[in-house]
Amino acid sequence: MCTLKNLRILILIITTVLLHGCFYLVEEGKGGVAERFAINDQKIALQQRLKKCEATLKLHAENSQQVLFPAHYQRAKNLVIESRRLYEAEFFTPAQHVLEEAEALLIQTEQSEQLLVNTVTCKRNTAQELCS
Repeated sequence: MCTLKNLRILILIITTVLLHGCFYLVEEGKGGVAERFAINDQKIALQQRLKKCEATLKLHAENSQQVLFPAHYQRAKNLVIESRRLYEAEFFTPAQHVLEEAEALLIQTEQSEQLLVNTVTCKRNTAQELCS
């Protein structure tokens, strides 16, 4: 009876040790396990591009540039939000693809706005100097 009880205790101890896992606590910046891995350059570049797109959208909203093409800006905003969520979930490749679509849409919209401004300027200019 005592040996059965000792055997159960021994099995419990071994199971606990094997399933428990080992870890150690260190202060941040003092050499923890996560600090041994290099930061992915793709992750940093993606983060910078996300910030740039968010800043561009914010700047255009402040300058009321979204009035001419509101659907384009809403779509770009939604794409940037989706990309940010994918990035935060650490799905970097899908986040990059969505961000590329947002960047392309913003570039296309900016070019369309510039073309529209140039067209209006040409119509107002009687000498037609800028329209050639």
